[in-house]
Amino acid sequence: MKNIITHKMDLEAVRGYIKDHPKAKIYAGCDSQRFKKNGKWNARFIACIIVYEKDHNKIFAEISVEKDYDSNPSKPVMRLMQEVYKISAIVLELQDDLKDREFEVHLDINPRKTEGSHCAFNQAVGYVLGMHGITPVVKPDAWAASCVSDHLVKHKEATKYKGTE
Repeated sequence: MKNIITHKMDLEAVRGYIKDHPKAKIYAGCDSQRFKKNGKWNARFIACIIVYEKDHNKIFAEISVEKDYDSNPSKPVMRLMQEVYKISAIVLELQDDLKDREFEVHLDINPRKTEGSHCAFNQAVGYVLGMHGITPVVKPDAWAASCVSDHLVKHKEATKYKGTE
């Protein structure tokens, strides 16, 4: 199954909202959830840009569905890195709008070696640092990925997006 974008983020709307809220802080995060379709494992990804300013908050999201290639679900390095690639691509599109702004990339990855998501820790942190020049926020402080994107990817509306063959 090819990558199926079922809802693409409106980057012009994000840019406009960021411009209209010059004191807002911007957070980026992505999460995914595995599911089986026709006997094959897939993953639903939700990437979010959160523009946060007292009394003026907005979440912009993008949802996509792809085949999950991880052979070991307890160490999902490929799926975790897809989360990193997806949010990094959006951040690159917005990089001119994020200059001189308080901005963080949040990764749903654990720094503790005993946790399954640690399998992608060094690779993910290095990727974000190399692509954006900032050190990403990771668990337990990565709320944009671990809470907001996680909630959205499990929301009943998101679970309707299963992709097509």
